[in-house]
Amino acid sequence: MKPPRRDEIERLAELAALEVEPSAVDGLTAEIASIIAFISQIDSLGFTLGHPSPGDAGCARPLHLRPDEVEVDTTIADPATFAPEFDGGFFVVPKPESMGGG
Repeated sequence: MKPPRRDEIERLAELAALEVEPSAVDGLTAEIASIIAFISQIDSLGFTLGHPSPGDAGCARPLHLRPDEVEVDTTIADPATFAPEFDGGFFVVPKPESMGGG
């Protein structure tokens, strides 16, 4: 397996919604390349669990990949919609009894 290119790492960071400083991309690329090399080394030993993986031709369930597109997570609700009390961006909670609350 070939090591990743800088532009591939930048694209992965974008898809994962990660902010990676431009100065850190080369180091991250090198780290990921060493991980891939290690995995390739293990893979070359030929160990299997006896089950075909989704990408294998013999697998009953073919692998269907989704397009590489950045999507905004719309499942996250505004905390104010479910919090019992919410004020100025903060959850309002009762003061503990040990601190004079009641």
